[in-house]
Amino acid sequence: MANKSKNIDWYNFSFSIVLLIAALGMFIVFFKQQNDQQKQISIEIHKEVSDAIQESQNKSSDFPDYNSLKNLTPLNLVPNFDSWTPNSQIPEQSIKRSVILTKGSLSKGYIYIRASLDGTALTKWESIYMKMNYEGGHLFSPQSLPVPRSQKTELLFALNDVPHSGDFFYSEQTVPYRANWFAYLTEGNRIDFFTFISSWRPAKLEEVTLYYECTKDSKCELTLEK
Repeated sequence: MANKSKNIDWYNFSFSIVLLIAALGMFIVFFKQQNDQQKQISIEIHKEVSDAIQESQNKSSDFPDYNSLKNLTPLNLVPNFDSWTPNSQIPEQSIKRSVILTKGSLSKGYIYIRASLDGTALTKWESIYMKMNYEGGHLFSPQSLPVPRSQKTELLFALNDVPHSGDFFYSEQTVPYRANWFAYLTEGNRIDFFTFISSWRPAKLEEVTLYYECTKDSKCELTLEK
């Protein structure tokens, strides 16, 4: 009888150990699932907060010039163009256009640029080089008019005040020059336009658009010659 009692006790003890291990395993699985769910919830909350912040910033009234573009007439100068400067040489595939104000007169004008490198914004190592009537250079991006936040580089300048760092290397530590491209936009005048991206890796000029408005009671028209 003693041996039988010992066998029963050992069986009960072993069974208890198995139950304990099983319960511990279930607890670990449950804890891991809860932890994974918490991480996913945290990621989703962070994304929602980031989206809400960006949406709030993009709805800000701090972009009067950018918001005014929808009421102006656009003239697209560059439709999605790959550009870069291997060995720091001006590329042969740079964009060259001519713009003519065929009639009327303008009351205001802007130039809008969107560019990217590997699908994201340009860094301080890249710059957009642009001239009108041989005046201009590397556009000084810190002095762009305010635009909504974006994953890519977006710049906006009034045509009568375009900051640039000239023909030499781009640096945001220099005091920029100022170009008045608006002064060239008179009736019948031909304006030569030239641009590329200064970059040691292939980048993309996704859009360059002139936006303009006619003076009151003037039927103005800008045309593009390729």
